[in-house]
Amino acid sequence: MQVSLWTRLARGEERIDNSRHDRGRGRAGDLVCDGSVGADEKGLAPLVPFAEKGAPTNAALAQELRALIPALMKLSGAQAPTGFLERLEANASKLVRIRPVDAPAGDDASAVLARIEIEAAHAAIDDAIVDLGKLDAATRAPAQEWIRKAQARQAAFAAVRQFASEATHALGKR
Repeated sequence: MQVSLWTRLARGEERIDNSRHDRGRGRAGDLVCDGSVGADEKGLAPLVPFAEKGAPTNAALAQELRALIPALMKLSGAQAPTGFLERLEANASKLVRIRPVDAPAGDDASAVLARIEIEAAHAAIDDAIVDLGKLDAATRAPAQEWIRKAQARQAAFAAVRQFASEATHALGKR
């Protein structure tokens, strides 16, 4: 018995919708690999890298970003303290960090890094990607792999949303 297109689309959308609740498990990517949804393979290609292990969660990406922040700060070009009080302040900042509640404005490296730190604490991955793009290439270098992973996740989620939209639209025509 041949299953109709609208049935395959409905089953595929249901499976993708269920995978949203799996928090990063690979069920949505399985749909691409087994071809059961009857969708354009090119449109769902961003899901392939996450087929086996699933996409990283916002919390996992935020944790990885927080681990990168010290290296980014080191490369940002902050000048070494020269006076006694500056050295005392620099050493004290290693023990206690005091940050403003609001993210600082501006595109200088220190303001951008402060915003990235806040975004990592709030798991605001999309905002962190934008702010990382404002850093010069040398400062951003330690985060390139993280940026690639986060952008791949964004592309995969966009593909799932697009597929779900097209499937719903196709079902509405029936």
